Amino acid sequence: MKKRLWVALVLVGFIVLAFGYTRDVSGDGLKAILVALEALIDDGISANAGTDLDTSALALDASVDGLEGGLGTATTAAVDGDAAGSAVAHLRGINKKLAAGVGVTETSTATPVAKTPTRLAAVIIGAPGTPGALAADGTFFTEATLQAGRAAAANASLITIGGNTAYTSQRAIELAPGETRTIRARDGTKLDLNDYYIDGVNTLDGVRIEYIAP
Repeated sequence: MKKRLWVALVLVGFIVLAFGYTRDVSGDGLKAILVALEALIDDGISANAGTDLDTSALALDASVDGLEGGLGTATTAAVDGDAAGSAVAHLRGINKKLAAGVGVTETSTATPVAKTPTRLAAVIIGAPGTPGALAADGTFFTEATLQAGRAAAANASLITIGGNTAYTSQRAIELAPGETRTIRARDGTKLDLNDYYIDGVNTLDGVRIEYIAP
């Protein structure tokens, strides 16, 4: 087939030379020569494509077969994390995981520890205008719930939880009788009930406290 292509190229060369020197080739004659030449070239290309492309396709199929063989799903294959086994065995194990759609599952051996809330006796207002700490120094918590209560049914004034300044000048947290408020420390920190003071209008009004220690 290569010989036919060479013949066609030589023929083109002769035609060009003849046309250049004589310019006697008619338009129809030149057209006929070009048509014949085109047929020769098409025939040669088709023949070569039929052979070469088929061979390439077969080679590609063989490469894919080899890749599939190397990454096949072997039930005894080593998986990632196992130092033993060949590289192919590792690839087989990984391929098996991917084919099965196995996800990553985190496991923990730590046993959750349940924390029981600590309940304090009611903290009451001893003398209005004189704030009192909710607990002794070092009473740390991560979460504390305060519930306001009144000593008499007629008492309707608010109870103030804040700093050690009287309620008349500082109203950090205000609770109506029966109202509940939860204070939470930021993640990784703790708070101290001793930093919170109670004050109000009525003597013996107060709060009940339930907190979770760190």
